[in-house]
Amino acid sequence: MDSPPDVQIMLSSNLTLNLHANTLARCSGFFKEHLTERHAAKLNNKAKKGGVRIRWMFELEKPTDEHPMGFLKKVVSILPIQRFSSVYYKDAL
Repeated sequence: MDSPPDVQIMLSSNLTLNLHANTLARCSGFFKEHLTERHAAKLNNKAKKGGVRIRWMFELEKPTDEHPMGFLKKVVSILPIQRFSSVYYKDAL
């Protein structure tokens, strides 16, 4: 049985991708560096029981002169997760 996605990448307010950390880390040096336990969110019991599986979150930042295509930024803060507005996690950084 396939494991649920554990990485969320927000490309825009209308487009969010839910992906697997193992696949991303295997195929990308960027993700291999960032998708480690040290950088993973610590989910509390309420989140786990509620079905929350996202442990890493990134968002696409707007293009700049230095990054004309935009760039992925790791989200590091206390955030609501998916549809569980009362469930929160704090990034491990």
